[in-house]
Amino acid sequence: MSHLRRWEKTGLSPGRPELKFLYMKLATVFVCMSGLILSGCSQQDDARITKLQNQVNELSSKLESVKATQKDFNDLADTNIMVVFNNVGKIYERVSNLEKDKSRYTWAAVDPNSKGYSLLDSDLTRLLVVTENVEPYLDGYKIHLQIGNPCAADFTGFDLIGYTYKTNDIFGTMHTFTNNMTDVLKSKCWNRIDFILAPASAEELRNLALRVQTKTLSLVLPDK
Repeated sequence: MSHLRRWEKTGLSPGRPELKFLYMKLATVFVCMSGLILSGCSQQDDARITKLQNQVNELSSKLESVKATQKDFNDLADTNIMVVFNNVGKIYERVSNLEKDKSRYTWAAVDPNSKGYSLLDSDLTRLLVVTENVEPYLDGYKIHLQIGNPCAADFTGFDLIGYTYKTNDIFGTMHTFTNNMTDVLKSKCWNRIDFILAPASAEELRNLALRVQTKTLSLVLPDK
């Protein structure tokens, strides 16, 4: 019975079906062996004891195998939990940065249901952004925007960068979509611009925020 006591100290839970089955078989084998030993052993009994001892060794090996499998599973679960916590920390950091950027209008939300405009700062000026409408496009969406340039300069070429995420993504993966535009943002007027969000889901569309990076500024020389 010392074998059973040693296995009970290993921390294996007999509640698992395979462990419960192995413990029942071991108990049966030890009962048979105890009966043979107490009743006195003949040569035939010696063979039965040897057979039972072989069964004990086989069951012991199976128990060790189940224990190793359980340890591997627990290690994998611990690793996945750490990955989730690390990614949650990164998401909180990104959200915190977004909150700080609000005062500088670094981001503009995409909302076709909004009746107003959003302010969006580039490295050179402050722009106005309106979402006119959204339509399905390839395996994502085409977003029709109006970008107002209230300053006196034209901007030739710019990058529109979209940031989004999926709330059901356990690893909290952020997705980035960059559209390199060759359009001119003409001064003192609204400019129609299309932003391609693909591949993307409806949830990623709802969570989308845009930022802009202007490239070349053009000013008209005054007449002499």
